[in-house]
Amino acid sequence: MDVPVAVSAITGAEIQAAGIKDVFDLQQNVVGLIIGQSQTSTSTNFSIRGIGSTSNNFGVESSVGLYVDGVYRSRQSSLINDLADLEMVEVARGPQGTLFGKNTASGAIIVRTVRPSQERDAYVEATAGDHGLFRFGAASNFSLGDNAAMRATLFASQRDGYVDDTVRGKDFYNDRDRWGGRLQFAFNEPGDDFNARIIA
Repeated sequence: MDVPVAVSAITGAEIQAAGIKDVFDLQQNVVGLIIGQSQTSTSTNFSIRGIGSTSNNFGVESSVGLYVDGVYRSRQSSLINDLADLEMVEVARGPQGTLFGKNTASGAIIVRTVRPSQERDAYVEATAGDHGLFRFGAASNFSLGDNAAMRATLFASQRDGYVDDTVRGKDFYNDRDRWGGRLQFAFNEPGDDFNARIIA
C-alpha cells in the first residue's frame, strides 16, 4: 500500500559533504528537526515539528523514536555521538505508530550503518582544529569467505570547551571526549533465503 510520509533522507556521502559530524549538526539539514541540550548530554531532547519530550526524567519515553539499524533506542542521549560510517539517516515527520510503534508520536530518526560486504572498502580520516579539536575515524571491510564478511569501525573526537572553571580545572564543564567502535559480522548478505547480521 502506498502511504504518503514526509521523510528527509540524507546519504552517507551527503553527510560527509555537508560536514555533519553528529546529530546536532544534522538539525541544520533537516527541516523541522530540533535537538536541544539542557545541562549535560544526558538531558538531550529531540523534537520534530515542535513536538518533543524532555529527557530530564529518565522514566519518560521520547515522542521521537530513535532507531539504529532497526533497533529502538529508548533513551534520547544514546544517540549523542559522532555519526561515523553511515549509509543513511532518515527523519520521518509526523506520527509513525503503524510502522514504528507507539513511541513515535512526533516522528522517527532512523540511522543505518554501512553493511559489511565482500568488496574492498576502507577509509581513514583525521581532523584537527582550534580549541584542541582532534577527530579520527576509520573503517574497513574484511572478507571471510564466499558467504561471510566483517566490517570494523573506529572513531574518536576530542575538543576543549568554551567555559573555564578556575576552581575545578580548565574546561571542566563542556569538554568533548567521545570514542566508540562498531564490529559487524554478516553471513550470506544480501541473500534471498537466509541472511544474518550481528552488530556489537
